[in-house]
Amino acid sequence: MKNQNFAITLLEAGFASVNQHIDKSSYSNDYKQAESLARANRLRIWEKEDTQPQEKKVVAEQKQVRLIPVVVSEIVDAGSFFIQPADDKPKLDSLMNDLNSVKHEDLPGFAPKRGLICLGKFEDDKLWYRVKVLKVESNTSNVLYVDYGNSATIPNSDLLPLPEKFEPKVIPFQAKEARFAFLDSYPNPDYADEAAEYFHTLAWGKPLFASVEYNEGDKACIRLGDFSKHQVINVQLVEAGFAVVSKVRNTDPRNSTFLALLREKQEEARAQRRGVWEFGHNIADDDE
Repeated sequence: MKNQNFAITLLEAGFASVNQHIDKSSYSNDYKQAESLARANRLRIWEKEDTQPQEKKVVAEQKQVRLIPVVVSEIVDAGSFFIQPADDKPKLDSLMNDLNSVKHEDLPGFAPKRGLICLGKFEDDKLWYRVKVLKVESNTSNVLYVDYGNSATIPNSDLLPLPEKFEPKVIPFQAKEARFAFLDSYPNPDYADEAAEYFHTLAWGKPLFASVEYNEGDKACIRLGDFSKHQVINVQLVEAGFAVVSKVRNTDPRNSTFLALLREKQEEARAQRRGVWEFGHNIADDDE
C-alpha cells in the first residue's frame, strides 16, 4: 500500500498521468480521481492542457492534415458526391476548350463497350466531354461524365473514340467520387430528398476545403467544409439528423476530437428528434 500511496501522491501533484491499462488495476478509481483533481487544478503536466471547446479543437486538427481547396461538382445523394480540386479549374477549362475547338468526325462502326473511356456529347449544351460508359443498350448508353461526376443516358451516335492526348494517363479525371468520413447515411427514403437538399444548401457553389481521412475502393472518405468558419459539413449533417456516426474503431489519435464531436452532435439530434430521429427511433442500436 506504500507504493500505492506514492502513485496517488504523484497523480494528485500533477507529476504523472494514468495510462490505457489503468482499468486492470484494483485501484483504478483512486488513480483516476487523483488525476482528475490535478487536471482540475491545472498542476504540473496539466498546466497547459488544451481546454478549448470541441468545435475549436476540430479546426485545430485540420491544421495537422493537408487541406485541399475543392468545389462540389455533383451530388448523388447526401452521402455520395463528386468534388473537383479548385486549383485545377484552369486545367479543366483548358481541357474543355481543347476538346471542343476541333471538329470530331463520326467514326462508322464505332461500338461503345462497358468501361470504355471515350468522348460523349452532353444534350443540354451539345459540347463534347470525356465519359466512361457504364451500361450499353441497343441504341443508347448510360455514361458518367468523368470530369464532373454527373451521369446521363445518351444516343450511341453521340459517342466517339477519345483522342490519345486526352486520355486519363495524360490528363487525370478532374472529378473525384467521395463520401463523408465516419458517417453513414440513414437508408430511409422518407428523408433522402430532404437530406440531399440540405447538403446542397451547405455546399453547392461554395469554395470549400476537404481532407481525405481514408479511402474505400476508389471513393475518398473526407471531411468537407469551410474550416475558417468552423463549419464542417460532416458535423452539420449529423447535427441536423441527416446522417449517423459510423461504428468505427478509431486508430488515429488525430481523429479522436472529431469523432467525439460527431457523437456529441448525434446525441443532441436524437434528444431534439431532428431528421431521422423524428420519432425517437434508436438507429444506433439497430444492429447491436
